Amino acid sequence: MSFKLYQLCALVFLGQGLALPIIALISGRAWWRQASELEALSKQAAVPARASGKEREEDLPRLLAHLPKLAPLQCQSCGAGLRLGEHEAVCSHCSTRRALPEDYAALARLKPLCVRLIARANRHVRLANALQHTVTRTFFRAMIFVEPILLGVVLFGAKAFPESAVDRALEAAGEGLSMVVMMMAFLGFIIWMVVFVMLSGLAGDVREHLAALPVLRPTTRARETAQCAPCGAPIAYESGALAALCDYCHVVSYRARFAGQERAASQAQVEEADATLFGAMRIIEEHTSTFFFTLSIMMFASLVLCVICVLGGDG
Repeated sequence: MSFKLYQLCALVFLGQGLALPIIALISGRAWWRQASELEALSKQAAVPARASGKEREEDLPRLLAHLPKLAPLQCQSCGAGLRLGEHEAVCSHCSTRRALPEDYAALARLKPLCVRLIARANRHVRLANALQHTVTRTFFRAMIFVEPILLGVVLFGAKAFPESAVDRALEAAGEGLSMVVMMMAFLGFIIWMVVFVMLSGLAGDVREHLAALPVLRPTTRARETAQCAPCGAPIAYESGALAALCDYCHVVSYRARFAGQERAASQAQVEEADATLFGAMRIIEEHTSTFFFTLSIMMFASLVLCVICVLGGDG
């Protein structure tokens, strides 16, 4: 084993531990945002009390189904459909604007929250497609075996090359700080093993439970408008988005192979798309929350252990 290989592995080993607080913040923020927005939508949509708390937090299509349906507004200038904004309605054809009726205005205030959730579902389904790729799944499984090899290289190299720059830096940091860094490094080794096992399991869950949706063709990556198949209201697909939410009937419409007449003609295909779009969000968020709480518990236990060791050393 070369000296350079040992130094590189030692830096990666220590870096894994030092990155744990950042990973904890990212995973915690992702879980908290998702739970908060779904809870807010649940309250504003007045979901019936008989629905369980887990259902209220996870089943976005069912939450949208409880919102009141409105008849599409027509432009007084050209007769085209009006898209609902938070404060006004805008003609999708001639851009004429008009004030929202009172009952429409109340519902339109929910739109930004719904749009954010739909956009997040779009991101999740793209991530789900990436997780299903053979190269991705192979990488996660390989890393489960690479981590123990990395640990072995570090332990062997520490004995073979005791005067490396990494060892000198730890000695210069002092006994207390170097012990904390090493504790975090070993905790990082355990956490990253857990991460790769969970990512491998996540890829398997996605592949087993969700049908792969197609990658959007170049012609569908730009922002474009269309008509909602159930109610005929204008809808807008954001750049690169797979789905869009109708302002009036709250039905999720899909472009690419789920758009237009194809969507109206095949209800089974629409249900498959719904399951994939929101199923990806549920599966990934479940793994995110599990990982966040597991990481938090292990970090707290390690912190307590470090405090005990430092106090014991002082005594």
